[in-house]
This record gives sequence, structure tokens and C-alpha cells, in this order.
Amino acid sequence: MKRSAAASLIASSNAPVLKRERVALAEICRKVIAETSRAHPDAEVVFNNWDEAFGAWDRRQLVQLVRDLFSSALARGGPGSSILLSVSESGENALLLVVSSCQPGNCPSEVSALLRARNIVQAHGGRSLLIVRSNDRVCHISLPRFAT
Repeated sequence: MKRSAAASLIASSNAPVLKRERVALAEICRKVIAETSRAHPDAEVVFNNWDEAFGAWDRRQLVQLVRDLFSSALARGGPGSSILLSVSESGENALLLVVSSCQPGNCPSEVSALLRARNIVQAHGGRSLLIVRSNDRVCHISLPRFAT
């Protein structure tokens, strides 16, 4: 087996199997925020849902994606942290933005959660971008709303 074919096989074996259905990304975010915020009542969460952002996605996988990103942001911020989540549509894509700040001395590495999130995004044909500047982190997710 060629090296590139083996690498592709390994990469694709990490991709989740999708069960696509009509899902609203904003609804999933509201659910995850409600669940997770109960355990972190001191966190300030700002949720901008400019659109409901319906798409053909695997509901369970998207819940896991949002849960991983939101929980990671909570862990980075510590008590009293501020987190911004934003959902919008841009043409054929849904956009999810998660912005968080890290308290000095409390910047844990969440490599496994971020890798799982990346795998979920890629399995849906989307793109992810992680920007870290000083103590701030921005996760930008773009998901095609309909399977191609």
C-alpha cells in the first residue's frame, strides 16, 4: 500500500459515521448552553443566534461538537469567565463562532476535544479554524448546510 493511501485510510478511520437529518445549529447551541451552564453558573455566556442555521447534519455529532467547544471554553476561562457563541448563515454554509479568554495560569490543553471537534467538522464536509492570540481563543467553524 502506498504511503499516501495508508495515511488517507488512517485519517478516514477517525471520521464518525453520520446519520444526517434536518437540524438547527442554534437549537443545539441553546441546549448545550443550558446543560453546561448549570454546572458553571458564574460563567457569563453571550449567545448570538442571528439565524437558526438549519442543515442536514448528524444531530448527535453536532451536539458533541458544540459540547466540546463550549466545555473547552469554560475550562479555559475559569470562574467568572466570559464566552461568546454565535450562529449565522452565509450562503450555503452555517457558521459557528466560539470566543473565549484564558485566565493567566489556567490555559489547559484540550487537544483531544479539539481533535474530535475537527474530525466531526471534516466528516460533515466543513472547515475549522482556531486562532489563539495571547490569552484569547477564537474557534471558527463553517459547515455546509446540505450534503454534497
